[in-house]
Amino acid sequence: MTRRMLVALIAAIAIAAPACTALKDPEPWTQTVEYADAADGSVRVTPLNFQADSSFGLVQVVNDSSVKRGFAIDALAVFETIPPGLSKTVSVPEAKNHHTYVFYDQLHPHAFRGTIRVVFKSEQAR
Repeated sequence: MTRRMLVALIAAIAIAAPACTALKDPEPWTQTVEYADAADGSVRVTPLNFQADSSFGLVQVVNDSSVKRGFAIDALAVFETIPPGLSKTVSVPEAKNHHTYVFYDQLHPHAFRGTIRVVFKSEQAR
């Protein structure tokens, strides 16, 4: 390899390197949501509202209530069921920046309404 070819190769790598790092997907955000029986017979959801910082995340739904529960986000086509006493990790794909998504129990639609507010952060800020 000649010196001129080597310089051209190094220049091409230097130009392409920033573009490659821009394509790297950020780590998914994670959140645990817990369902528990309340004293009045309703369900207590903790947390009921939270923030996400990228387009893809994982929600660990812990069902400590006495009945089968659901976790649904209509706008993102997310629908899962969680038996009593168990937990499930739910993928939340393709969330958009500056959007708020409603999650709820599709098996008991009037039990609660929670929200996920999406505000992207740069990889350096995460």
